[in-house]
Amino acid sequence: MGAVNSGLFQAMAKTLDGDLAGLKFELDNARKDIRFCTHLAEALAIPTVMGEAVHQSLVLASALGHGRSFVPSLVEAQEQLTGAKLVPR
Repeated sequence: MGAVNSGLFQAMAKTLDGDLAGLKFELDNARKDIRFCTHLAEALAIPTVMGEAVHQSLVLASALGHGRSFVPSLVEAQEQLTGAKLVPR
């Protein structure tokens, strides 16, 4: 594995083949964990533009009903928002 090729990357890459269970971690748990990070950054007056963007993506996916789904279901939320088909079913 190269520097940008990790186990996490491989798990998420399976999403493009339609495997939405490649990373078994619920969106709502990821939302909570990222929020801890953004709150810490806020308390330290450190900007975290990407952290906030990720958090809002997770909040949106949860609001669309995907909170109990695994993290790769972010793709389903994007499909729902845009009407685009991103992964095979």
